[in-house]
Formats: sequence, structure tokens, C-alpha cells
Amino acid sequence: MKMYFQNEKVCASCKYYETRRIINSSCIEVLEMMGRCSYKDGFFNMNTFNMSTCPSWKRL
Repeated sequence: MKMYFQNEKVCASCKYYETRRIINSSCIEVLEMMGRCSYKDGFFNMNTFNMSTCPSWKRL
């Protein structure tokens, strides 16, 4: 498990990232090491690491 701030521009804090996570008011606790991008203009349907980045990032 790893913690990220909601304003960090990484996959773990992106609304298009599909993985198990716990969202608090200021931080996000990610429960898995990898997830999948669900945004068609991003890394669509690819497995990515929590710390991956792309220009299509959107805040939760």
C-alpha cells in the first residue's frame, strides 16, 4: 500500500485509473501495485504503475 496526495499528477490519483484504492479528503491509499487506464486518449486499456504519468491526467 502506498499513499499519494490528490494533487499529484500520477496514475494513482487520476480519475481514469482503475485499481483498488481508498480516497480520503487529502490523500489516496492505493491497495495494488498496478492498475489500468480507462481513458481513450491516454494509455487506454494498458496496465500501468501507480507512479506513471501522461498529459491526460484528471483529478479525482
